[in-house]
Amino acid sequence: MGRAALLLAMALCVSVPLERAVGGDASPTRQKSTHDARFFKELLTGRVWVYQKVVAEALSIRDYASGAYFHADGRMAVCTSTAEGGVDHSGGWRVVPSDRFVSLFNYLAPGTEPDPAHVRDHGPIFYDPASGQLHTESWVSEDTWNVFLRGWVQESWPVALQAVCPDVRPPAVVPVNDKQRSALFEALLREDPEAPLRRFAGSERRVPGAVGLAASGHQPTLPAEVLGKWFARNDGFVVTSGVSRYAVSLGPRGDELWLLDGDTDDIVDTIELVGSADGEGLVWQFTKAPVRRVYRLGYPLGLVSTGERYGAMALMDWLVERGEPVGLPFMDRENVGFRFLRNGNLRTGTYVGGDIGGEWWWSKGMLHLRVDGIEAVNTFEWRALAHHVGWSG
Repeated sequence: MGRAALLLAMALCVSVPLERAVGGDASPTRQKSTHDARFFKELLTGRVWVYQKVVAEALSIRDYASGAYFHADGRMAVCTSTAEGGVDHSGGWRVVPSDRFVSLFNYLAPGTEPDPAHVRDHGPIFYDPASGQLHTESWVSEDTWNVFLRGWVQESWPVALQAVCPDVRPPAVVPVNDKQRSALFEALLREDPEAPLRRFAGSERRVPGAVGLAASGHQPTLPAEVLGKWFARNDGFVVTSGVSRYAVSLGPRGDELWLLDGDTDDIVDTIELVGSADGEGLVWQFTKAPVRRVYRLGYPLGLVSTGERYGAMALMDWLVERGEPVGLPFMDRENVGFRFLRNGNLRTGTYVGGDIGGEWWWSKGMLHLRVDGIEAVNTFEWRALAHHVGWSG
Protein backbone atom coordinates (compact mmCIF):
# COMPACT_ATOMS: atom_id res chain seq x y z
CA MET A 1 0.00 0.00 0.00
CA GLY A 2 1.47 3.33 -1.06
CA ARG A 3 0.80 5.87 1.65
CA ALA A 4 0.71 3.27 4.39
CA ALA A 5 4.03 1.85 3.19
CA LEU A 6 5.64 5.28 3.21
CA LEU A 7 4.51 6.07 6.74
CA LEU A 8 5.59 2.62 7.88
CA ALA A 9 9.03 3.14 6.36
CA MET A 10 9.32 6.39 8.27
CA ALA A 11 8.19 4.74 11.48
CA LEU A 12 11.19 2.40 11.20
CA CYS A 13 13.37 5.43 11.80
CA VAL A 14 12.33 5.45 15.46
CA SER A 15 14.20 2.21 16.10
CA VAL A 16 17.47 3.36 14.51
CA PRO A 17 20.10 3.94 17.26
CA LEU A 18 21.45 7.48 17.21
CA GLU A 19 25.02 6.18 17.10
CA ARG A 20 24.28 4.61 13.74
CA ALA A 21 22.38 7.62 12.43
CA VAL A 22 25.12 10.20 13.02
CA GLY A 23 28.85 10.18 12.31
CA GLY A 24 29.41 9.69 8.62
CA ASP A 25 25.83 10.62 7.84
CA ALA A 26 26.28 14.12 9.27
CA SER A 27 27.54 15.16 5.85
CA PRO A 28 26.73 18.11 3.57
CA THR A 29 24.00 16.04 1.92
CA ARG A 30 22.17 16.00 5.28
CA GLN A 31 22.43 19.77 5.76
CA LYS A 32 19.45 21.79 4.53
CA SER A 33 18.58 25.47 4.93
CA THR A 34 15.23 26.16 6.54
CA HIS A 35 13.69 28.06 3.62
CA ASP A 36 14.18 28.67 -0.07
CA ALA A 37 16.20 31.51 -1.56
CA ARG A 38 13.19 33.67 -2.36
CA PHE A 39 12.10 33.65 1.29
CA PHE A 40 15.51 34.74 2.57
CA LYS A 41 15.83 37.44 -0.07
CA GLU A 42 12.48 38.90 1.00
CA LEU A 43 13.36 38.57 4.69
CA LEU A 44 16.70 40.37 4.42
CA THR A 45 16.03 43.07 1.82
CA GLY A 46 15.60 46.45 3.48
CA ARG A 47 16.30 45.09 6.95
CA VAL A 48 19.14 44.72 9.45
CA TRP A 49 20.80 41.49 10.56
CA VAL A 50 22.43 41.92 13.97
CA TYR A 51 24.87 39.06 14.51
CA GLN A 52 27.82 37.62 16.37
CA LYS A 53 30.79 35.98 14.63
CA VAL A 54 30.79 32.76 16.65
CA VAL A 55 33.91 31.26 15.06
CA ALA A 56 36.16 34.25 15.81
CA GLU A 57 39.03 33.19 18.08
CA ALA A 58 39.62 36.63 19.60
CA LEU A 59 37.14 37.65 22.30
CA SER A 60 37.60 41.23 21.16
CA ILE A 61 35.66 40.23 18.04
CA ARG A 62 33.50 37.25 19.10
CA ASP A 63 31.84 38.98 22.05
CA TYR A 64 30.89 42.06 20.06
CA ALA A 65 27.90 42.65 17.82
CA SER A 66 27.96 43.39 14.13
CA GLY A 67 25.20 44.66 11.91
CA ALA A 68 24.43 44.44 8.20
CA TYR A 69 21.84 46.38 6.23
CA PHE A 70 20.77 44.69 2.98
CA HIS A 71 20.11 46.92 -0.01
CA ALA A 72 17.79 45.58 -2.70
CA ASP A 73 20.50 45.98 -5.35
CA GLY A 74 22.89 43.55 -3.62
CA ARG A 75 24.96 46.11 -1.72
CA MET A 76 25.40 45.58 2.00
CA ALA A 77 26.32 48.16 4.64
CA VAL A 78 28.24 46.33 7.39
CA CYS A 79 29.52 47.57 10.74
CA THR A 80 31.75 45.18 12.70
CA SER A 81 32.24 46.33 16.28
CA THR A 82 35.27 45.21 18.27
CA ALA A 83 36.89 46.07 21.58
CA GLU A 84 38.98 48.60 19.68
CA GLY A 85 36.05 50.23 17.87
CA GLY A 86 34.07 49.81 14.67
CA VAL A 87 35.22 48.58 11.26
CA ASP A 88 33.47 49.21 7.95
CA HIS A 89 33.14 45.82 6.21
CA SER A 90 30.53 46.90 3.67
CA GLY A 91 30.34 44.80 0.53
CA GLY A 92 27.85 42.65 -1.35
CA TRP A 93 25.35 39.92 -0.57
CA ARG A 94 23.07 37.43 -2.24
CA VAL A 95 20.99 34.36 -1.50
CA VAL A 96 21.09 31.69 -4.19
CA PRO A 97 18.95 28.57 -4.72
CA SER A 98 20.63 25.20 -4.40
CA ASP A 99 19.31 21.70 -5.07
CA ARG A 100 21.74 20.40 -2.48
CA PHE A 101 21.10 22.87 0.34
CA VAL A 102 17.78 24.50 -0.74
CA SER A 103 19.36 27.94 -0.39
CA LEU A 104 22.80 29.37 0.32
CA PHE A 105 23.79 32.75 1.76
CA ASN A 106 26.83 34.57 0.46
CA TYR A 107 28.65 37.30 2.39
CA LEU A 108 31.14 39.62 0.66
CA ALA A 109 32.42 37.11 -1.96
CA PRO A 110 29.71 36.45 -4.57
CA GLY A 111 31.81 34.17 -6.80
CA THR A 112 29.88 32.59 -9.65
CA GLU A 113 27.80 29.61 -8.49
CA PRO A 114 26.74 28.02 -5.19
CA ASP A 115 29.75 26.23 -3.81
CA PRO A 116 29.19 23.49 -1.19
CA ALA A 117 32.91 23.40 -0.39
CA HIS A 118 32.72 27.08 0.64
CA VAL A 119 35.63 28.11 -1.53
CA ARG A 120 33.61 31.24 -2.24
CA ASP A 121 32.07 31.48 1.25
CA HIS A 122 28.60 30.17 0.47
CA GLY A 123 26.82 28.78 3.51
CA PRO A 124 23.44 27.33 4.47
CA ILE A 125 21.19 29.71 6.38
CA PHE A 126 18.58 29.06 9.06
CA TYR A 127 15.63 31.12 10.34
CA ASP A 128 13.54 30.24 13.39
CA PRO A 129 10.08 31.83 13.06
CA ALA A 130 9.27 31.54 16.77
CA SER A 131 12.32 33.43 18.04
CA GLY A 132 13.31 35.36 14.93
CA GLN A 133 16.85 34.01 15.25
CA LEU A 134 18.93 33.75 12.07
CA HIS A 135 22.23 31.89 11.77
CA THR A 136 24.57 30.44 9.18
CA GLU A 137 26.82 27.41 9.43
CA SER A 138 30.24 26.68 7.94
CA TRP A 139 31.59 23.33 6.79
CA VAL A 140 34.69 22.44 8.79
CA SER A 141 35.32 18.98 7.34
CA GLU A 142 33.46 16.14 5.65
CA ASP A 143 31.26 15.42 8.66
CA THR A 144 31.48 18.54 10.84
CA TRP A 145 29.67 21.89 10.76
CA ASN A 146 30.09 24.92 13.03
CA VAL A 147 27.74 27.82 13.70
CA PHE A 148 29.40 30.70 11.84
CA LEU A 149 27.19 33.77 12.38
CA ARG A 150 24.24 33.92 14.77
CA GLY A 151 21.82 36.72 15.47
CA TRP A 152 18.45 38.03 14.36
CA VAL A 153 16.79 40.28 11.77
CA GLN A 154 15.18 43.57 12.81
CA GLU A 155 13.67 46.69 11.26
CA SER A 156 16.05 49.21 12.88
CA TRP A 157 19.75 50.11 13.14
CA PRO A 158 21.23 49.83 16.69
CA VAL A 159 22.39 53.15 18.08
CA ALA A 160 25.51 51.33 19.38
CA LEU A 161 26.55 50.57 15.79
CA GLN A 162 25.81 54.13 14.73
CA ALA A 163 28.22 55.28 17.44
CA VAL A 164 31.12 52.98 16.51
CA CYS A 165 30.60 53.16 12.73
CA PRO A 166 29.44 56.72 12.00
CA ASP A 167 30.24 56.34 8.29
CA VAL A 168 28.19 53.15 7.85
CA ARG A 169 24.64 54.32 7.33
CA PRO A 170 21.49 52.53 6.17
CA PRO A 171 18.96 54.67 4.26
CA ALA A 172 17.36 57.46 6.25
CA VAL A 173 14.02 55.62 6.30
CA VAL A 174 15.55 52.96 8.58
CA PRO A 175 14.95 54.06 12.17
CA VAL A 176 17.69 54.08 14.80
CA ASN A 177 17.01 51.80 17.78
CA ASP A 178 17.86 53.90 20.86
CA LYS A 179 17.34 50.93 23.20
CA GLN A 180 20.29 49.01 21.76
CA ARG A 181 23.18 50.93 23.31
CA SER A 182 25.74 48.21 24.06
CA ALA A 183 28.29 46.97 21.53
CA LEU A 184 28.42 43.58 23.30
CA PHE A 185 26.26 41.02 21.52
CA GLU A 186 24.56 39.42 24.54
CA ALA A 187 23.83 42.79 26.12
CA LEU A 188 22.42 44.09 22.86
CA LEU A 189 20.01 41.17 22.71
CA ARG A 190 18.78 41.85 26.25
CA GLU A 191 18.31 45.56 25.65
CA ASP A 192 15.45 45.08 23.19
CA PRO A 193 14.05 41.52 23.26
CA GLU A 194 11.17 42.60 20.98
CA ALA A 195 13.48 43.69 18.15
CA PRO A 196 13.82 40.27 16.40
CA LEU A 197 11.43 39.91 13.46
CA ARG A 198 9.34 36.83 14.23
CA ARG A 199 7.04 34.72 12.02
CA PHE A 200 7.94 36.55 8.84
CA ALA A 201 5.49 35.96 5.99
CA GLY A 202 6.08 32.55 4.39
CA SER A 203 8.11 31.23 7.31
CA GLU A 204 5.54 28.48 7.85
CA ARG A 205 6.73 26.88 4.60
CA ARG A 206 10.00 25.59 5.98
CA VAL A 207 12.03 22.47 5.32
CA PRO A 208 10.90 19.92 7.92
CA GLY A 209 13.65 19.23 10.43
CA ALA A 210 16.03 21.88 9.09
CA VAL A 211 17.54 23.57 12.14
CA GLY A 212 21.23 23.21 11.21
CA LEU A 213 23.46 20.24 11.98
CA ALA A 214 25.78 22.33 14.15
CA ALA A 215 22.82 23.77 16.06
CA SER A 216 21.47 20.24 16.65
CA GLY A 217 24.81 18.82 17.74
CA HIS A 218 24.87 16.71 14.56
CA GLN A 219 21.89 14.72 15.79
CA PRO A 220 18.93 13.71 13.60
CA THR A 221 16.36 16.48 13.68
CA LEU A 222 13.24 15.05 12.05
CA PRO A 223 11.10 12.50 13.93
CA ALA A 224 9.41 9.94 11.70
CA GLU A 225 5.90 10.99 12.62
CA VAL A 226 6.63 14.64 11.80
CA LEU A 227 7.94 13.74 8.35
CA GLY A 228 4.94 11.51 7.73
CA LYS A 229 2.55 14.32 8.61
CA TRP A 230 4.48 16.70 6.34
CA PHE A 231 4.05 14.36 3.38
CA ALA A 232 0.35 13.94 4.16
CA ARG A 233 -0.18 17.73 4.35
CA ASN A 234 1.59 18.27 1.04
CA ASP A 235 -0.10 15.46 -0.90
CA GLY A 236 -1.09 17.01 -4.22
CA PHE A 237 0.97 20.17 -3.69
CA VAL A 238 4.08 21.48 -5.41
CA VAL A 239 7.30 21.39 -3.38
CA THR A 240 10.78 22.59 -4.25
CA SER A 241 14.30 21.45 -3.44
CA GLY A 242 15.66 24.93 -4.09
CA VAL A 243 16.02 24.55 -7.85
CA SER A 244 13.85 21.62 -8.93
CA ARG A 245 10.08 21.47 -8.47
CA TYR A 246 8.00 18.38 -7.70
CA ALA A 247 4.36 17.45 -7.19
CA VAL A 248 3.70 15.08 -4.30
CA SER A 249 1.41 12.18 -5.17
CA LEU A 250 0.64 9.66 -2.42
CA GLY A 251 -1.57 6.83 -3.57
CA PRO A 252 -2.90 3.39 -2.64
CA ARG A 253 -0.50 1.70 -5.06
CA GLY A 254 2.58 3.80 -4.57
CA ASP A 255 3.98 7.11 -3.40
CA GLU A 256 5.59 9.38 -5.96
CA LEU A 257 7.21 12.73 -6.64
CA TRP A 258 6.58 14.12 -10.12
CA LEU A 259 9.59 16.09 -11.38
CA LEU A 260 8.22 19.20 -13.10
CA ASP A 261 9.56 21.23 -15.98
CA GLY A 262 10.57 24.64 -14.70
CA ASP A 263 8.80 26.59 -17.43
CA THR A 264 5.60 24.64 -18.09
CA ASP A 265 5.21 22.40 -15.01
CA ASP A 266 4.85 19.45 -17.38
CA ILE A 267 5.93 16.17 -15.78
CA VAL A 268 9.52 15.36 -16.78
CA ASP A 269 9.95 12.19 -14.70
CA THR A 270 8.28 10.21 -11.95
CA ILE A 271 10.22 9.36 -8.79
CA GLU A 272 8.96 6.36 -6.86
CA LEU A 273 9.40 6.58 -3.07
CA VAL A 274 10.09 3.24 -1.39
CA GLY A 275 11.67 2.21 1.88
CA SER A 276 15.31 1.07 1.70
CA ALA A 277 16.16 -2.55 2.35
CA ASP A 278 17.71 -1.78 5.75
CA GLY A 279 14.67 0.22 6.87
CA GLU A 280 16.81 3.28 7.56
CA GLY A 281 16.24 5.26 4.40
CA LEU A 282 13.82 6.29 1.71
CA VAL A 283 14.86 5.46 -1.87
CA TRP A 284 14.11 7.92 -4.67
CA GLN A 285 13.92 5.79 -7.80
CA PHE A 286 13.60 7.80 -11.02
CA THR A 287 11.50 6.12 -13.70
CA LYS A 288 13.04 7.58 -16.87
CA ALA A 289 16.47 8.74 -15.75
CA PRO A 290 19.00 6.18 -14.45
CA VAL A 291 19.05 7.89 -11.06
CA ARG A 292 18.61 6.39 -7.60
CA ARG A 293 18.95 8.50 -4.47
CA VAL A 294 18.71 7.47 -0.83
CA TYR A 295 17.37 9.79 1.84
CA ARG A 296 18.49 9.00 5.39
CA LEU A 297 15.49 8.91 7.74
CA GLY A 298 15.76 11.34 10.63
CA TYR A 299 17.46 14.14 8.71
CA PRO A 300 15.88 17.08 6.84
CA LEU A 301 14.35 15.96 3.57
CA GLY A 302 15.36 19.08 1.68
CA LEU A 303 11.93 19.85 0.23
CA VAL A 304 9.95 22.97 1.06
CA SER A 305 6.26 23.47 0.33
CA THR A 306 5.26 26.22 -2.08
CA GLY A 307 1.61 26.12 -1.01
CA GLU A 308 0.68 25.65 -4.69
CA ARG A 309 -1.82 22.93 -5.57
CA TYR A 310 -0.65 21.02 -8.63
CA GLY A 311 -3.01 21.18 -11.61
CA ALA A 312 -3.93 17.49 -11.71
CA MET A 313 -5.02 17.49 -8.09
CA ALA A 314 -6.73 20.87 -8.42
CA LEU A 315 -8.74 19.39 -11.31
CA MET A 316 -9.83 16.49 -9.12
CA ASP A 317 -10.72 18.89 -6.28
CA TRP A 318 -13.03 20.64 -8.74
CA LEU A 319 -14.65 17.41 -9.94
CA VAL A 320 -15.20 16.18 -6.38
CA GLU A 321 -16.67 19.49 -5.22
CA ARG A 322 -19.08 19.58 -8.20
CA GLY A 323 -20.27 16.08 -7.44
CA GLU A 324 -21.85 15.82 -10.89
CA PRO A 325 -21.45 12.90 -13.34
CA VAL A 326 -19.05 13.63 -16.19
CA GLY A 327 -18.24 11.85 -19.41
CA LEU A 328 -14.65 10.78 -19.97
CA PRO A 329 -12.71 10.58 -23.24
CA PHE A 330 -12.23 7.26 -25.04
CA MET A 331 -14.80 5.46 -22.86
CA ASP A 332 -17.84 3.46 -23.90
CA ARG A 333 -20.55 6.05 -24.40
CA GLU A 334 -22.96 3.84 -22.44
CA ASN A 335 -20.93 4.65 -19.33
CA VAL A 336 -21.43 8.41 -19.36
CA GLY A 337 -21.85 9.14 -15.68
CA PHE A 338 -18.60 9.07 -13.73
CA ARG A 339 -18.91 10.70 -10.31
CA PHE A 340 -15.69 11.30 -8.41
CA LEU A 341 -15.98 11.10 -4.63
CA ARG A 342 -13.51 11.79 -1.85
CA ASN A 343 -10.88 9.32 -0.73
CA GLY A 344 -10.56 7.77 -4.17
CA ASN A 345 -14.12 6.47 -4.42
CA LEU A 346 -15.89 6.34 -7.79
CA ARG A 347 -19.52 5.85 -8.81
CA THR A 348 -20.39 4.98 -12.40
CA GLY A 349 -23.91 5.30 -13.81
CA THR A 350 -24.90 3.24 -16.89
CA TYR A 351 -27.46 3.71 -19.61
CA VAL A 352 -29.76 1.16 -17.91
CA GLY A 353 -29.77 3.10 -14.68
CA GLY A 354 -27.23 1.03 -12.81
CA ASP A 355 -24.86 2.47 -10.22
CA ILE A 356 -21.50 0.73 -9.99
CA GLY A 357 -18.73 1.50 -7.52
CA GLY A 358 -15.02 1.75 -8.20
CA GLU A 359 -11.90 3.71 -7.36
CA TRP A 360 -9.62 6.37 -8.81
CA TRP A 361 -6.01 7.32 -8.12
CA TRP A 362 -3.11 9.31 -9.58
CA SER A 363 0.17 7.85 -10.82
CA LYS A 364 2.81 9.20 -13.23
CA GLY A 365 0.61 12.16 -14.12
CA MET A 366 -2.23 9.89 -15.18
CA LEU A 367 -5.66 9.45 -13.66
CA HIS A 368 -6.37 5.74 -13.16
CA LEU A 369 -9.92 4.38 -12.94
CA ARG A 370 -11.11 0.93 -11.94
CA VAL A 371 -14.80 0.04 -12.06
CA ASP A 372 -16.05 -2.82 -9.88
CA GLY A 373 -16.42 -6.03 -11.85
CA ILE A 374 -14.12 -4.87 -14.66
CA GLU A 375 -10.53 -6.07 -14.54
CA ALA A 376 -9.10 -3.48 -16.93
CA VAL A 377 -7.88 -0.14 -15.55
CA ASN A 378 -8.39 2.95 -17.69
CA THR A 379 -5.94 5.85 -17.63
CA PHE A 380 -6.21 9.49 -18.68
CA GLU A 381 -3.46 12.11 -18.97
CA TRP A 382 -4.52 14.91 -16.69
CA ARG A 383 -4.20 17.84 -19.13
CA ALA A 384 -6.22 16.01 -21.78
CA LEU A 385 -8.84 15.19 -19.15
CA ALA A 386 -8.98 18.83 -18.02
CA HIS A 387 -9.57 19.94 -21.61
CA HIS A 388 -12.24 17.29 -22.12
CA VAL A 389 -14.28 18.30 -19.06
CA GLY A 390 -13.81 22.04 -19.69
CA TRP A 391 -11.61 22.88 -16.68
CA SER A 392 -8.95 25.54 -17.13
CA GLY A 393 -7.87 26.05 -13.55
